[in-house]
Amino acid sequence: MRYGRPLLSPGASLAKSAGVPVIDCKAGERKHLIAEEYLAEPPVGPGVFMVLVARAPATVWEVTRSARG
Repeated sequence: MRYGRPLLSPGASLAKSAGVPVIDCKAGERKHLIAEEYLAEPPVGPGVFMVLVARAPATVWEVTRSARG
């Protein structure tokens, strides 16, 4: 495995190899607006036309065992 390269999900790497644009999005970004802008420009046929990647921090739960188990 190479370090220093961003990790892509298998779906995103497959899309990139097929020429489908893969766009990284920030938290709170309106992804449907990005898709609408993309759909307005060129005619798009059926199928996957873009992949929007949003990485959000995962919730971490602090768990402790109670006296009753």
